Amino acid sequence: MKVLFIILLGITLGFGDEVTKKYINYLQHLPAKTKKYRFKQLVLPPIQKVDLELRKLYLETLNNIQNNKNKQKIDHLMKIYQTNDPIDLLKRIKPHPISITLAQAAIESAWATSRFFIEANNIFGMWTRSTSKEDAIAAGSKRANGRVIYLKRYKSLEDSVRHYYKTLATRDAYKHFREIRYISNDPLEIASYLDQYSEQDYYYTVSIIKVIMKNNFTQYDRAPLPILEIKKAPSDANASLEALNQKKI
Repeated sequence: MKVLFIILLGITLGFGDEVTKKYINYLQHLPAKTKKYRFKQLVLPPIQKVDLELRKLYLETLNNIQNNKNKQKIDHLMKIYQTNDPIDLLKRIKPHPISITLAQAAIESAWATSRFFIEANNIFGMWTRSTSKEDAIAAGSKRANGRVIYLKRYKSLEDSVRHYYKTLATRDAYKHFREIRYISNDPLEIASYLDQYSEQDYYYTVSIIKVIMKNNFTQYDRAPLPILEIKKAPSDANASLEALNQKKI
């Protein structure tokens, strides 16, 4: 514990890269059980908070669309989520099961021990075009073509989670993924459509599914959200929204 305290103090006071490397090395050699416990303590709360924010926004938007009200707010959300279609807006806002987000966080951050996680609050390995030290952190190795990759730096873990969801909500590469997560509540089925997230393609989706199953991450999934059906009464959205409003974030 004394060694850990000295390492943490060094990082806090900015004693340099060598101290950071020692801390990361220390974390990466923790027992698997300890490493996973630390990961969940750090990463699960911000994921749950952002998930709840999105669920509330989704239900409000669903209610507005079903009842043809608050058009100005819907139009504003369409600009944010880069769509002109109300149904597509719902598909972009609707969050997928927490188990998927947790599994990706574990893979991309090496269970919250990666340098990008420690130094930049980057949970999901998000790249950036910026080369500014305030906004980005350089990868430790170059691409095959000699190009230096920069990863995005976040002010908080919550910001990292929000950007992750926004990326999946707006990039064309995830259109099929959004279609499936809108109609399905099965995290294993939904995860199988995340092949575009990584250069590992199909094998990446297999890794996500394995992490979910091995660590019982489905225990953190929340109740399924209603979807828009023309013949369906709007009471489902209203009831779910009222329940969320009574729940603390």
